[in-house]
Amino acid sequence: MISKIKKFIFYKTGAKKETYIFTFVLVVLFLISSTVMAVYLLPKDDRTNFLLGTGGVTMTGVSTCYIATPTPTLLWYYDKPFVPVTPKLPLPAYPPGENQKAYAIQIDDEASFAAPRVHETGWKLGATTSYPVPPTAGLLHGTTYYWRLIVADMVNSTSDWVSAGSFTTPVNCSPINLNYLDPVTPYTSSCNQATDEWITNLTWDYYGSPDSFLVEETTALGAFIAVVGTPDGTTNQQALSIPPDTTRYYTVKAIYNLVPSDPSNIFQVDTPSVCNPRIAPINGYNCDCITITWTTAGTLGDVDHYELYRTTTGNYHGDVTNEMLNTAPIPNNQFSYDDCDIDSGSITYTYKVRTCLDAALPCTDFLDSYDNEDVVNPCQDLPIWIEGR
Repeated sequence: MISKIKKFIFYKTGAKKETYIFTFVLVVLFLISSTVMAVYLLPKDDRTNFLLGTGGVTMTGVSTCYIATPTPTLLWYYDKPFVPVTPKLPLPAYPPGENQKAYAIQIDDEASFAAPRVHETGWKLGATTSYPVPPTAGLLHGTTYYWRLIVADMVNSTSDWVSAGSFTTPVNCSPINLNYLDPVTPYTSSCNQATDEWITNLTWDYYGSPDSFLVEETTALGAFIAVVGTPDGTTNQQALSIPPDTTRYYTVKAIYNLVPSDPSNIFQVDTPSVCNPRIAPINGYNCDCITITWTTAGTLGDVDHYELYRTTTGNYHGDVTNEMLNTAPIPNNQFSYDDCDIDSGSITYTYKVRTCLDAALPCTDFLDSYDNEDVVNPCQDLPIWIEGR
């Protein structure tokens, strides 16, 4: 080929030697550029000859559980085609694919990758061989996902979709199942006597080995800013003391290395509408009558009536236990009662007030007073014959 070109230039054209050399160089350069252009003008739907494979998945975080939304990093690799160190002329039409120009990734919870898929990047420019899945992908905890990728080279030739297998996201470190410790009987039998508040205990389930927990409270759904407890990582319980007729919301977070997890489920607590009645100390009395007064915390409209009970000890007539003094319901807006059935002698009267939430007499749905009040020897050991003077 080269010899024919030489003969054509020198003999056919009658060119001088200098012109011959110059023309010969131009022809050779033309042939080289034509070969190179042929490489880059290959059809763009040709498959790249990358040796494409997956390098696995990396995921940072707690080894047995994960705090935030799972964000694994997907890895892959490729090998370039063989290119001679010193190519011979004319240059062979090596297939395209010497460098990755772009890539695309699909993630799904089904191996078939049927639409709609959980997450897909679309084509992304770059030669990187790793892809950190963003939180916006919304990967769930404790879930198996499948992923695959495709790459394009510098002339837009693409590989086939390469299946990368599957990965499973860690379980969530966030506490779950926040609830009453005893859902059947969530509250203590009586209110906290010191504060007139109901006492309940919450509990929850959790994963891993947290350093501690953070129990938060709010009175309305929204920001949880009031911290009501920080039990250590081995105690999944929190005692609460809440006023009657109150609604509050609670959530709990696990703390790992000073980093809080996502919150647990939101749990609503509704306390009973009233607390136990509180009898005032009985100081003013005489041998004729003893006046008993009391108060009740909560929504008094939920109280149907009150009842007053007396236990007598040391009475020569005989002791009586839990004798109901009122023969008719004591109205829910009345907070005192006069006991005028007093005997002489060394007698002790012990009084108990009952807050009734139903209309029965005696009632069946009730709260008894915190402490019963005693009146000792109200008649000051007067002789029996003075009784009823």
